[in-house]
Amino acid sequence: MKLILAGATGFIGNEVLTQALSHPKVTSVVALSRRPLTGPLSSHPKLQTALMTDETYISYPPEVLSQLADASGAVWALGIAFPKEQEIYRRVNVDYTKAAAQTLGKMASEGSMAEGRFRFAYCSGALPERDQEKKLWFLEEGRKLRGSAENEVVQAGEDWRDAMDTFVLKPAYVLSRHAGYLNTVAGSTLTIRVQDLAAALLQSAVEGNDMQIEQSSSAAARGRRFFERNVKA
Repeated sequence: MKLILAGATGFIGNEVLTQALSHPKVTSVVALSRRPLTGPLSSHPKLQTALMTDETYISYPPEVLSQLADASGAVWALGIAFPKEQEIYRRVNVDYTKAAAQTLGKMASEGSMAEGRFRFAYCSGALPERDQEKKLWFLEEGRKLRGSAENEVVQAGEDWRDAMDTFVLKPAYVLSRHAGYLNTVAGSTLTIRVQDLAAALLQSAVEGNDMQIEQSSSAAARGRRFFERNVKA
């Protein structure tokens, strides 16, 4: 299968890329990036890069659409941390996400993607709040903005329900690959290892997920099983 990945240069996205390139079902990965990828994975035969700009993350030109065609799934791990200037924060975290989900759903509905249902897996966080009317006592602005991105992903799944499934994963604090197992278990509801999160995102894009909105502890357990079964060398 062909996988689309956004955020490949980030902490979580790079782990998704590493696992995707070693997964036997993934035949190619198209990484959306503002610049060419570097490092040992950049020359991997499965990997190609679609160079993006601020404008093309909002309105996808034909040359990018042609690179995305025939894909079966996408992992969206692109985002910036709060606080940032609100306009920039909204554009990257909400507008880019909405444009991607809507564009890929439309492509799937029109038959431009691989046969079968397209799967869009979005990496959010434990704190974003989908209820835009709810009163929050801390980080209200940033949490509601990220929650609105979750709403856009869910809405895209509704808009293109004939052809696309969307999934939102809400990880808690993400630990490095080398975090000890006891450390993870001790705070299992508060932490998730990056390899387990990446595996859960990858599984959602490759196979689907029974839960459209998945909390951290569930994603950690599912990702750990998928990582051990399909990815770990």
